[in-house]
Amino acid sequence: MPSIEEIIAPYSKDKCPGCAVGVVQSGNPISEITVGHADLENDIQVSSQTNFRLASVTKQFVAVAILILIEKKQISAEDTLSKFFPDFPDYGKDITIHYLLTHSSGLFDYEKLMPEAQTAQIHDEGVLDLLRKQEGTRFPPGTRYSYSNGGYCLLRLIIEKVSGQTIDSFLREYLFAPLGMDSTLINHESATNIPNRAYGHSHKDSEWIRTDQDKTSATIGDGGIYSSLEDMQKWPQAFYTDKVLSKEMRDLMLKRHILTDEGENVYYGYGVCLKDHNGKRIAYHGGSSIGFQTGVYYLLDEESAVIFLSNRTGEKGSEIAENIADAILVKCWPDPHTST
Repeated sequence: MPSIEEIIAPYSKDKCPGCAVGVVQSGNPISEITVGHADLENDIQVSSQTNFRLASVTKQFVAVAILILIEKKQISAEDTLSKFFPDFPDYGKDITIHYLLTHSSGLFDYEKLMPEAQTAQIHDEGVLDLLRKQEGTRFPPGTRYSYSNGGYCLLRLIIEKVSGQTIDSFLREYLFAPLGMDSTLINHESATNIPNRAYGHSHKDSEWIRTDQDKTSATIGDGGIYSSLEDMQKWPQAFYTDKVLSKEMRDLMLKRHILTDEGENVYYGYGVCLKDHNGKRIAYHGGSSIGFQTGVYYLLDEESAVIFLSNRTGEKGSEIAENIADAILVKCWPDPHTST
C-alpha cells in the first residue's frame, strides 16, 4: 500500500499545479498537506485557504439544500418539474425531485444539446431552456440510473424559486454559516468573484497549460461551488451532527436509493455515492471539470473523511481520496463493533 506522500508525489514536482489533502478522524481534522501551485503564472503556492472548483462535489450541497426545504415542508420529494416550471413539456409531470436527486430522471445531457458553435458560457437558466425544447426523456423517469448534470441545474433553480433567496444566500444561511465555512463561494461567470483562487490546468506537449474555464463552467447546480481545504474539513459534520440536517433527513440523504453503473454494489443517495469498503460504510463523490479533479470520501460510522482537491487534469479525485483513506485511515482504525 503506497503512503500518502507517494500518492501525491506527482503533485509536488517543481512548477506544476498541485493539490490539497485533508484528513478528518472522529470529527476532528488530524492532517493536512498542500503541495504544488494554485497559480503557475503568478507563482502562487497551494495553501489550506486556496479555493478550488469543486465540480460535481457541489451536488451534495445542492442535495442538502433540497432536504432543508423538504424538512421545512416547503416542497416534497414527490413534487414534479411541472409544479415549479408550468411551461415545461408534459413529460415534466413524470419527473420528481426524487428522480432529479438520484439521477433517474431520464433527462438528456444538456452538454450534448448545446450548439457546437456556442462559445458563451451557459447558465442554469440556459440548461432549463434547452431541456424545455426536448419532446421527451431518454427513458421512463424512475426506471434506471443515468448521471445527469442538468437535473442538478434544475434543482438549483427550484431552491431559488421556493425559498425566494439566491442560491448564494440560501447556502450561506443554512449550510456554510452553521459550519463556519466562511470562504466557500458560488462561482459566477468566469469565476471573477473567487478570492484565493486555484486555476485549472491540463498537461499538453510536456507542459502545463491553464485550462480553467469552458462553456459549461458557469452552471451552478451541477458543479459551481469553490471551496478550500480549511472549509471542506468542516463539511463532514453535515453527515453526523444536527448542525445542518436532522437525523431523519441525513438518513434520507444516505439511503441507497438506486443502483448506479459506477461499479459493483455502488448506489446513489441524494448527492453522494454509497457503498461498503473494507467493512466500512462509505459515502463519496468525485468532481471533474476542465483543469480540476476533486474527491471526498466519508467513513460514516467513524465520523471521518478524506478531502482531495486539485487544479489539474489526471486521475479521478474520488479514487485518490479512497487510496489515501486506505493508506492512512482504514487499516489503523479498530472495528467499530469491537469493544476496547
